[in-house]
Amino acid sequence: MKNAEQRLAGVGIYVPDILIPRPDIALDKWATIACDQFTQDPGYWDSVRDYVGSEPSTFHLIYPEAFFGRTDREASIRQIHGTMQDYMHLFAPAHHGCVYLERETRYQPRRRGLVVCIDLEHYDWKTNRLIRTTEYTIQERLPVRAAIRRGAPLELSHVIVLIDDPDDTLLPYVAKQCSASRTFYETKLGIPMVPAGSVRAWLLDSPHVWHIIADYFEKALEKNAFWGAVGDGNHSLASAKLVWEECKKSGATDGASRYALVEIENIHDDGVHFEPIHRLIYGVDSDTVIEALTALTGFRCRPVEDCAELPSLINSRSDGLTRLGIVSGSRGFLVETESEALITTSLQPVLDTLIQRQPGTTLDYIHGDAELLKASADAVGILLPPIQKTGFFHTIASHGILPRKSFSMGEAAEKRFYIECRAL
Repeated sequence: MKNAEQRLAGVGIYVPDILIPRPDIALDKWATIACDQFTQDPGYWDSVRDYVGSEPSTFHLIYPEAFFGRTDREASIRQIHGTMQDYMHLFAPAHHGCVYLERETRYQPRRRGLVVCIDLEHYDWKTNRLIRTTEYTIQERLPVRAAIRRGAPLELSHVIVLIDDPDDTLLPYVAKQCSASRTFYETKLGIPMVPAGSVRAWLLDSPHVWHIIADYFEKALEKNAFWGAVGDGNHSLASAKLVWEECKKSGATDGASRYALVEIENIHDDGVHFEPIHRLIYGVDSDTVIEALTALTGFRCRPVEDCAELPSLINSRSDGLTRLGIVSGSRGFLVETESEALITTSLQPVLDTLIQRQPGTTLDYIHGDAELLKASADAVGILLPPIQKTGFFHTIASHGILPRKSFSMGEAAEKRFYIECRAL
């Protein structure tokens, strides 16, 4: 009879050795939001640097994308690796187990998650495996993240993998097992200027609980060919896969690089909500973008008096129409279509064509309505509606990978914070 860890291995899950800082390390300064947030707001990251100062913090272990054009990448990566090595003495002894956590934000009172490792042999961003990518992977974004992981002594993760548990059976059961347990860690999140709620976590180091977790995933695979869909951190996970494939070419068949730390969340959890990832395009005017979009069959456009009304207008689906907004300075437009297809399926090829035809045109991806409206002062912003959770897994199963950056889980301040680490 297989033990619990063998059963978990059979469904692509590995019980990690979790590292968290010693009790004397301030977790509120240790925890840092995902590196791919606030990309158009370097000032946020400057505020993080000022807030943590020289104190131990995962800020010193990551490379925020907002800094890609401001710092020397190779030097920054060398510094990150060196700081990781310096930090090794800051951790309490490793804990062999999974972690159940509950996240609170100003938008949601509770979002539940389970931190485990996944076996990268069961994940691929190009082909279908037990854990599937949800969005097209921008390969140009992989080298920097792969370089950080390659040779790093530590792994930090902001990856979230979704499960389709409509009856909400797994995480509530896990939560009950924690009711009488001592808290593993607890801290407020964010910086004083941009608070991000709090998180509380419990360690699951009982083989009995691991068996129950294995039960869930084995039953899930009896119904479907895959159990997980990457909700956040697709490029980080793809980079981990890239490094593992390099290790295999060197003769490795196992080792720490074969596994990746992730948080598992139920797509049907009340605390999980989808937000769109908006587009920001430089080098063209709004008329050019509108002309390209309205050339699509069934797309029409009208101006709006107040750009601030666009978020509420595009979120309205009572009449069955799908809407997006276009903002450039003080000008705002509402684009409508009766198409039932995912809006990014039509939009992304249009933007890609504009960029190819007009040299100097660039595209960025923005989280948050307010951030997009602010950034549209000197560019063309495109506000998108959120993807509906119902039928999401069916869409992935039947239509495959979505266009890149099709959705985001929550607002920017709700993103996962780096806290747990794992030795590589």
